[in-house]
Amino acid sequence: MILNQGKVYVNASETEEKKVTRTVDFVEAGNENYVLHDPVTQEVTFAREKITDAETREVSYSNWKIVSENTKFEKLTVPEITGYTPDQTEIPELAVT
Repeated sequence: MILNQGKVYVNASETEEKKVTRTVDFVEAGNENYVLHDPVTQEVTFAREKITDAETREVSYSNWKIVSENTKFEKLTVPEITGYTPDQTEIPELAVT
């Protein structure tokens, strides 16, 4: 809050969110249109504060921070699919920054 010549200015603040996703598709090698298993989607949510100065209207932002329970993309085990051998058996964990 700013007091200037008897006027009171209150800075406006709002939270901005951004979701980052990783989708793992299980498809046939050489034929990506042939889906072998439902995809797995993982999500991490970030947030920051947007602050607008009440008097100057200048906008500033806080740093992005993770606000979701998930702070990384967890390791995934590739499901067994009859008649197919995967080129990898697991998808590694991935840090989200």
